[in-house]
Amino acid sequence: MRTRVEVAFERQEAIHFEEERGGMFYRGIVYPVVESGVRPNMAWLMVFDVTEKRRATGLLRESEERYRILVGNAGDAIVVAQDERIKFMNRKGGETLGVTDEDLLQRPFTDFIHGEDRPRIMRGYLASARGEQSSSSWPLMLSSSG
Repeated sequence: MRTRVEVAFERQEAIHFEEERGGMFYRGIVYPVVESGVRPNMAWLMVFDVTEKRRATGLLRESEERYRILVGNAGDAIVVAQDERIKFMNRKGGETLGVTDEDLLQRPFTDFIHGEDRPRIMRGYLASARGEQSSSSWPLMLSSSG
């Protein structure tokens, strides 16, 4: 089996690799030193220990999955608005509003807030958008008809 250095020499280009040894994860690069008209006979090798990054990435992935399951199956409607549009809605939110994700992309989120609640919600929303201290969650009446 050819070594990474031999492959880098043959291709005359850098070879990137990842490897696991004894529970440790490494990412490396083999750079062949190429002089004009001369076949490489020397290489630079850089290896980085990425074990902690790999572990952190795995933990983050697990946490995100738990979050998706928790929010997706919550008994309450969870709706996230940004730029006056709904960016996320869990299943219960869709059931409550009687809309699909496609419907949300076409309409401002205020279309789904009961008329009496709109001024209060917009004041809080705009204050948050300006970076002012405001509640990040406002109890409100949702309406599928506006």
